[in-house]
Amino acid sequence: MQTTKSASNTMLGELRLFGNIRVLIITALLIAMSIVFGKFLPINIGPLRISFENLPILMAGILFGPAIGAVAGLTADIIGCILVGYAINPIITLGAALIGCVAGLMYRLPLVRNDSARLYDSICGAACAAVYRHFHGGKRCPVRADAQ
Repeated sequence: MQTTKSASNTMLGELRLFGNIRVLIITALLIAMSIVFGKFLPINIGPLRISFENLPILMAGILFGPAIGAVAGLTADIIGCILVGYAINPIITLGAALIGCVAGLMYRLPLVRNDSARLYDSICGAACAAVYRHFHGGKRCPVRADAQ
């Protein structure tokens, strides 16, 4: 059975999440920025931790939609945990995926027509997801080889 080039492109197009290579590369850069901001450049002031790790995930959700925003948050959290040595907590990972998804959904919903109001709504929605991630995620426990 022979498949034509257009038939194989149609099958690939149905399976493709990112659409084209440009979106894939920009999303990968945003994931890398999120990992660096969250795992390697946080500002610790006593018990308070200030981090900009959610900003690139917000940008991925707003620029490319809720699905890619969720994938960016999920991937950034899993790779960041592996690099730093934390155990992967599914609740915190779900919160990271929700931040990108909610930002993309709130920006895409036609509640208001003004672009700045849509941006404000998406950031507020993602802030609610970040609060969920913070309070319901608990603390991460580092995985140590010498722990008995």
